[in-house]
Amino acid sequence: MKKGWQRDSARHSLASRGVRTRPMMHRHRYAPMKSIPRRSVYQERQMETFARFNSEPKDWKWNHKDPDETENGVCDLCGYAPLRWVYTIELVTPGHPSQGHKLGIGSECVGNFFLADEYEKSLFRQTEGRRKKTVAARNKLMTQFGVSRDEADYIIQKFPSLEVRRDPDKGPRLQWYGRHMGLEGRTRYGWYDIEDDEVRRLVRQKRKGDIRLWMEHLDEL
Repeated sequence: MKKGWQRDSARHSLASRGVRTRPMMHRHRYAPMKSIPRRSVYQERQMETFARFNSEPKDWKWNHKDPDETENGVCDLCGYAPLRWVYTIELVTPGHPSQGHKLGIGSECVGNFFLADEYEKSLFRQTEGRRKKTVAARNKLMTQFGVSRDEADYIIQKFPSLEVRRDPDKGPRLQWYGRHMGLEGRTRYGWYDIEDDEVRRLVRQKRKGDIRLWMEHLDEL
């Protein structure tokens, strides 16, 4: 068993290395003290924003609508940038001086303050994951096939499962999940590459639809 001067020397050696210590009533008199977690800069900004409006998180509500897509958005709640998707929250407490004020925030702030339970959080994460896959598929269509953004969105609408999947040999490939007629007439489900002919067919279909809508618009004038 260590004597008193040995325990004191152990404490001083820890203190000399910058380790905080606290007394213990068990085997050792002094032991390293667990560091107290500090708020991040973004958490401090969140609290400052709520305080600026003299409000609390419960005073704000998310409208549960799809976010607006931007290139370099900034979160009005924590200041994080850049944001690709901006969600809208509104101060809804009746009688509050700032009632009806709206802020554009990022997905992290939505998940921290405006989701009811773990089930809603899991659904939100799934939606976010699907949205990221859609953006990747759109960019791949625009770079690989040279289609416009509207045409790429039209193709994704026709192939909801379209996403960029990584092949260990051929790298990232644009594939969709669907039904395929295999050997012996058996129907099988799996991931298949989207064909160039299919992309060209959908682009022609999209352009014909645009021309038809434009002609209908001219007839109405």
